[in-house]
Amino acid sequence: MISSTDSMDAMTRSEIHKKVGKEWALADDIVLTSQLIYLSGITGFNTYLNGKDQKDMDSVIRIKGKPRGIVFKFTNGISSVATAITYQEITDIAIVPFESYYILKVTTTTTAIYFGSDKESIFNVIDFLRSLKRIDIIEDKMIEVPKEIKGRLETFLYKHTDILPINIETIKASKTKRFLNYSIDLFMISLLYMLFFRDIESQQTSSVAFQSLTLQFLYYFILEYVFKTTVGKTLTQTKVVGQDGSKTNNIFLRTLCRIIPFEPFSFLFGPKGWHDHFSETNVIDIKLRKEQISTLK
Repeated sequence: MISSTDSMDAMTRSEIHKKVGKEWALADDIVLTSQLIYLSGITGFNTYLNGKDQKDMDSVIRIKGKPRGIVFKFTNGISSVATAITYQEITDIAIVPFESYYILKVTTTTTAIYFGSDKESIFNVIDFLRSLKRIDIIEDKMIEVPKEIKGRLETFLYKHTDILPINIETIKASKTKRFLNYSIDLFMISLLYMLFFRDIESQQTSSVAFQSLTLQFLYYFILEYVFKTTVGKTLTQTKVVGQDGSKTNNIFLRTLCRIIPFEPFSFLFGPKGWHDHFSETNVIDIKLRKEQISTLK
């Protein structure tokens, strides 16, 4: 039976080279950087973290493919700790999908090493593993992952991303804040319109309407796509997230829905407006979320 306890020690550079080999001086390493969250399996990494997580330490995980194995390295540019494992020691590598994240399980002849990944980074992780060409990758949601491992990843994500730790209803922005957002953003759009289109009186009504809708679309799309917020949301401390709090890729649809006639009034007839509903997004209250995060152990 493979143990999930941490058992791999840190190694020196010469020990790593002796175990997994090294490339020629001018050869490019196969490297994956800043895409994984370390969870468990390497004693040297636990000592390095000393009870903190890698974000607290301002560190990243680097994984290098070598001729005879893989090097795992924690580094923040100033200090680092590393260990290595040969391809022969790896019995399998499994990617376990969950609703809001993925867990990477590297099973060896002596232990199981766990890393976490968000939904966007996992594709880079899979591409990296496939580039090694010596490892079979299993993707199976039925693979058992200890609750402690999932808990570590969830706590990390709750602290450092917008993944939601609790029922979305408890941290959704109130309708009062949503109305303030709309009012402030409408004022900003009007102000921008007057700055860019000063000769309003000389224009036809259809031209004014087209320019206004275009400016509104660009305002919301650019700010929410790049920053997940707008001027109004920044002032009320709210932001746009996906259904589970992760980054949403539906900002274009969300913005497109805003130009539906009478769309702002859709909030009067249900818990969500049309641009929230059709784009499967939410607007959360940052302050409420921080209060929830502070209760996590």
